[in-house]
Amino acid sequence: MLVRKLSRLLSFIVILVLVAGCSQAAPTQAPAAEPTDVAAPTEAATEAAPVGCTTSDAVLNSAALLNAFVVNFNPFANNPNWPTLKGIFEPLMVFNTLKGELVPWLAESYTWSEDYKTLTINLREGVKWSDGQDFTANDVVFTFNLLKNTPGLNGSGLTPLNSTVDTFTAPDAKTVVFTFKSVDTMSIYDIANQDIVPEHVWKDVTDPATYENNMPVGTGPFTELVDFQPQAYELDKNPNYWQECKPTYKGIRVTAYSGNEAQVAALVSGEIDWTGSVLPNIDDAVIAHNSQITYNPNPAGMTVLMHLNPNTKPFDDIVVRKAMSMAINRDQIVQVAFNNKAEAADVTGLSDVYAKWKVSDPSSLGDWTTYNQEQAAQMLEDAGYKLGADGLRTNKDGSPMVFKLTMVQGFTDWISAGEIMVQNWKDIGMNVETNMIDPGAFFGSVPMGDYQIALWFGYTSPTPYGQYIRMMGSATVVPWGAFTMQNFAHYGSTDADALLTQMASTDDQAKQIEISHELQKVFAEEAPVIPLWSGLDWAIFNNEYFTGWPTQENNYSLGFPQGGVDPEQIIVMLAATPK
Repeated sequence: MLVRKLSRLLSFIVILVLVAGCSQAAPTQAPAAEPTDVAAPTEAATEAAPVGCTTSDAVLNSAALLNAFVVNFNPFANNPNWPTLKGIFEPLMVFNTLKGELVPWLAESYTWSEDYKTLTINLREGVKWSDGQDFTANDVVFTFNLLKNTPGLNGSGLTPLNSTVDTFTAPDAKTVVFTFKSVDTMSIYDIANQDIVPEHVWKDVTDPATYENNMPVGTGPFTELVDFQPQAYELDKNPNYWQECKPTYKGIRVTAYSGNEAQVAALVSGEIDWTGSVLPNIDDAVIAHNSQITYNPNPAGMTVLMHLNPNTKPFDDIVVRKAMSMAINRDQIVQVAFNNKAEAADVTGLSDVYAKWKVSDPSSLGDWTTYNQEQAAQMLEDAGYKLGADGLRTNKDGSPMVFKLTMVQGFTDWISAGEIMVQNWKDIGMNVETNMIDPGAFFGSVPMGDYQIALWFGYTSPTPYGQYIRMMGSATVVPWGAFTMQNFAHYGSTDADALLTQMASTDDQAKQIEISHELQKVFAEEAPVIPLWSGLDWAIFNNEYFTGWPTQENNYSLGFPQGGVDPEQIIVMLAATPK
C-alpha cells in the first residue's frame, strides 16, 4: 500500500459543483413519515473498531475535473475543494436518500413544538473541533448568523433564513432553538444539512465570502492539509474526530484531471479509488479493462436543467422557452450521450425518485418536453418570430435570433448533448453557438448570472418542495450579479410561492402530495427552467485497495463524492476500509 501511495497519481472525480446544491442543497428523496423523530445512525456510519484500533497509512486517491486547483476550503464559497463539504465540515444531520431518513450527526435529535413554530435541536456530546476545542451550540448559532448577515455566502440554511426563520438561539451548550414566523415543516432538511464552522476561528475572518481557509479547523474526518500543489493536494485524518476509530485510513489525496478521457485512463490503470463521474460507456471503456472497478448506479434526485437567461431577449417569453424545449430530441440525447442509462425529463421537472409525489400522467400537464419540431416552429411563427429567407428566425424587433450555449470543456456527456440541441434549434431556425469554457470559469460565471443559455446539474432535496423552491420560489431569488447556487434564472412565481407556503404548513404527507401535484401544474404552465434528463447517481469504486463500498447487495448509501450533492457521501467516506 505504501509503495502504491508513493508511486501513483491520485484521482478522484469530483465534478465540482455545487452543489447548492449542488449545490449545497438538501439531499434527495422522501422524508420519513414522522417528522418529529430521528432514526438511529446507520451501521455503516457508526460502527467502531475495537479499543486500541489503529489507522492504516493508506491514502484514498480521488480526483477533480479541473485544470488546476486554487486554495479554497471555505464551505460558504462557490465550489470549494473537495471534501470541504461533508469532509472537513459537517452538518447537523445527514439525509440518507436510500433509507429516506435523517441520520443523526452533529445533532442527535430534534423536536417540533405542537404548533410547529419552534424547532429544538439537541447536539451530540463529546464532539471537538480538530484543534481540540469543544463543539457547542454557540458554533451553530454563529454559523447561521454568519449566513444571515454576510452577503455572498452560500449554504442550504439560507433558504429558511430568507423566508420563515425568525430567531435562533443557544439556551445551553448542547441545545439550539429555532423559532419561525410561520409554519415551515420542510425547513428541517435545509437547517440539518447546513455545514457548521467554528466560532473561535471564523469570528476573526475579515471577509468570509473570499476567505481561502488554508488551515481548516473542522469537526469532519479529514481536516489536516499536509500538502497543496496546483495539481494535487492531501488532507489527512482529523486527530480529534468524534467517531471512535474512524476513519480507518490516513488521508485523502485529490488530483486535478482535465477531462473525462483522462479520468477513464486513470480508472483503467487503477489510480482512482472512488469517484463520481458520468461515464455512460463505463462497461466497455473501464470495467472491461480493470475487473477491480465496480459501480453502483442509483436513481438520482437531480434533473439536469437548461436555464435561459431572461435578461437575454426573448427568453423572458414563455412561448420561446417552451418551443426551444419542444425542439429538443431528448430520446436521442439519452441514447447518444448516456447510452440509454438516463431518462428523458417530463414537464414536472421531477425525476422518478419522486414517483409517489408525481401526478400519474405528467403528459396531461403539457407536451413541451415532447419532441415535436413542427409544432415548435409553428409556436415561434405564431408568436411573431419569423423565419427569414436564410432559414433563420428574427426577434420581434427584426434582430437575428443568435445565442450562445455555455458548455464545459471536459464534460463529454454535456458536450454530446449540446451538439444535438444546437442542431435541433437550427432545424427550427434558431442560431445557437456553443461557448466552450473551462470548469473554473463555468462555476464562476453561471452562478453570477453571466450566461445566455446554460446547463446545470439540478438540485437534490428530500421532497419536491426543495426542488420547486430552488427553481421558481421567490425565497431563492437574488439580485442579478449576486452569487447564488440555486435558481439561476432568478424566477419567482407568485402561484408557486402560495403553494410552497401551504406545503410547508402541514406535516400531513398525503396533503403535501396533493399540493405537490398543484406545484407540478404551475411548473408545467410557466416553464421557469427547461428539464432535460434525469440520470443515475454514478458512484464508481476501485476494490483493489479499499473495501466497504456500497453494492447492490448492501446498498446502504448513495456514494457520489461531489461537493454537497450527496451529503451522505460522508457515510461512505467513513465506511471505506483499506485492505
